[in-house]
Amino acid sequence: MMEIKLDASGQKAMRLVKDFKPRFKTLMRWVPYWLAKSSMEELQGGIPRGNEHQSYRRSIRLTEVSGTGGTGAFAIESEAKAAGVKSIDPARVVIYVRPRRNRLVKVPAVVKLLQRHSPWTLETIPFLPTQKEARVVSRKVSLPEVEAVEAARRADESVWRRGLKECGVRDTRHRKQLAVSKAIGKHVPDVAFEALRLEFGMGGVDASPHWKPAIRTLRSRMRALPRRADVVKLLSDPSYTGYRRWVPRLRKIRSGDAKKFVGFQTMLNITPGALR
Repeated sequence: MMEIKLDASGQKAMRLVKDFKPRFKTLMRWVPYWLAKSSMEELQGGIPRGNEHQSYRRSIRLTEVSGTGGTGAFAIESEAKAAGVKSIDPARVVIYVRPRRNRLVKVPAVVKLLQRHSPWTLETIPFLPTQKEARVVSRKVSLPEVEAVEAARRADESVWRRGLKECGVRDTRHRKQLAVSKAIGKHVPDVAFEALRLEFGMGGVDASPHWKPAIRTLRSRMRALPRRADVVKLLSDPSYTGYRRWVPRLRKIRSGDAKKFVGFQTMLNITPGALR
């Protein structure tokens, strides 16, 4: 009777074969994660330095798209709630009031009035709605733009003041620096507006492209993947288990939400064939 045994290299190969399915599944999920993560890091590095764009930079985050069959899909988004605005400078900001939509609760007439006359400056808006009533979205603009908005609100002041009176609301005044407070609602920076201004140079802001350059380097990063030491280790070392922690838990968004990014992608004019 002949007994055939595998040598050390054969045993190593068999362990890899038995473990191939979970390794391959991880690799297929990790590749889009790593590409998205590296693009996000390059994107953040391309945003001009300084406090002026600090909120925008903080708003950039990586999320996982659910409902893709487990293959792994990830998105880079600018999430306003992550921006962490502390105060708003009235000299460079206009604000929009956007009512909370709730089928069970009617939007107050005074909130509709604030929305109808948006945008406002912090010198002209008569009061701030509560966080439950509306979102107060801020846009950082040039001084001439602020002056134009203020002039427009002064011009129709008799109209909105009459509307306030009809709603039974008393006017209140603001300080030069209005701190964010839960009591008066949360100010959310309009990061999408800032992204467009910086990427394409709008509203008197010099163009500083950062989304398009970050995305265009995807192909070169993909070519480097097979040479990465961790990928080689995954495919050749049966004792290596670190791959199980390659993809961290991320905030998830639905595939329907991810489709909302298509408009911005179209503006960037990025196609698979255009990636270098």
